[in-house]
Amino acid sequence: MRLKIIAGNIVVVLLTGIIGFLLIRGQVTDTLRRDITARVRSDARLFDRSWRLSAYEFLNQVENRASDESVRGAMASVGDSRRNRSFDAANDVAGWFQDPARGRSSRPSIVAITDSSGTVVARNQDKNRLNGTLLTKDVPAVGRALAEGRAQHDVWFKSDDGTLLQVGVAPIRNEQGAVVGTLLVGFELTGALAAREAQLLGCDIAFLNPKDIYSSSLDPQAAQNVQASLYGASGSGARTTATLTGGQGAFEWNDTVNGDDWTGVVGRLPMTSSVPVGYAVLADKTQAAGLAGVANIVLVLMAIGIVLVLIYGFVIGGSFLEPLEEIEEGVLAVINGNTQLRLDIDSQEFGGLAYRINQLINVFTGVSESDDGTPMSDSGEWQGSEFQGSVAAGARTSGEPAGGAAASTAGVIDDPAIAGPLGQEAEADYLARLFREYAEAKTAGGESVSNLTQDRFAERLQRNAESLQKKHGVRMVRFVVEAKGGVVSLKPVLIRENPRRRSTRGPFRLSQGFKPR
Repeated sequence: MRLKIIAGNIVVVLLTGIIGFLLIRGQVTDTLRRDITARVRSDARLFDRSWRLSAYEFLNQVENRASDESVRGAMASVGDSRRNRSFDAANDVAGWFQDPARGRSSRPSIVAITDSSGTVVARNQDKNRLNGTLLTKDVPAVGRALAEGRAQHDVWFKSDDGTLLQVGVAPIRNEQGAVVGTLLVGFELTGALAAREAQLLGCDIAFLNPKDIYSSSLDPQAAQNVQASLYGASGSGARTTATLTGGQGAFEWNDTVNGDDWTGVVGRLPMTSSVPVGYAVLADKTQAAGLAGVANIVLVLMAIGIVLVLIYGFVIGGSFLEPLEEIEEGVLAVINGNTQLRLDIDSQEFGGLAYRINQLINVFTGVSESDDGTPMSDSGEWQGSEFQGSVAAGARTSGEPAGGAAASTAGVIDDPAIAGPLGQEAEADYLARLFREYAEAKTAGGESVSNLTQDRFAERLQRNAESLQKKHGVRMVRFVVEAKGGVVSLKPVLIRENPRRRSTRGPFRLSQGFKPR
């Protein structure tokens, strides 16, 4: 039965745990997938605004440097002096932007100063590189800055090295306010820039060319897989191209990439009218849904619950089943003829049941019972289950001769000569001596007393003594050990009054059959 109880509890824990795990994981997964889709849409709008804001801040910084005295003074010079001073001014501007306080964590890819026609006078790092190059065609923002007299933002595709640069171009004015040139500052659209934007948003960012992903915050393998989907022969490739070339607005992209579900928003990069460059805000829904793995804690708790059920089942099951098994064995022994056996169950749950079974056995065997349900003959002799063996049937009568014979009802000793010494013996000494004598007599008869304790012996002995005391109306009842015919029993002795004031009928002698100690 113990195994049935444990198995039933384990089944309940398993079913509850598995159902809870499936429900929680399913709901969390669905919620995460919906949330990541909504988040990508929101982040795409946020990136558009963030890019515009950073572009305006960038232009303000370029304008600030264009009005610096070192830049304006360089353009006031002529010949080689103009070129040298422009080179120095460009390097100074590059160092100024490299300061993290400007919001950029890297040095500009290029800082160039042009004259009023848009021709490069000098650039940073290399005084001779790009010298004399007309930029108005490759960087239309230079021409617009010269024509409109205000700062311009754009993207420059440098065909010589194939890089995409975010550029800010501001007019340089002389003391009279006339535009005498431009200051161009360019930062490459690197993966670091994409990673910085992604960190702010929480989604991955990619900068797009018409034919491929230029840079992104994705790892190389993931970027390659996403690129294959965005630029593939399917509808995504055509839509990506149309979006970058300005034919259509941003669109939402969903696809399975390398076994994972991806979502994203693809759009044209704001404030980049000259070059078809775009952005993509991306998220791996499968990876995001992996957070649903927190539901695995349910499985862990389920496993812990099973272990606890096993421990609890064996402990509690044992506390219930062992008394039942003991009761079953005791009842079977009674059925097989051991009518002297009584159940002694030390269990709060089954002690009452054992007591009633003992009462039932007493009813069917015609034996009087003590107050705890253990059998006791009319003479008061104990027949408790702890004290194995039958009760001696022999009893002395009041007609037996004096000087050691019992003088009252059968089985009860009412002899002052025996009662006197017993009544004077200290209670603790009396109980210890009686227990010792009883155990020795039982052992001498070949019976085991390993399950007999003095406390238990004394407790039951005292209850029977109290019962006999009330029955006979005496001051005290004590017992003596009798061993007769291989049977050990306890004989009650009635102590009516203080033995010192009672009859002095001669020296104390034990009745025949009592073993002196």
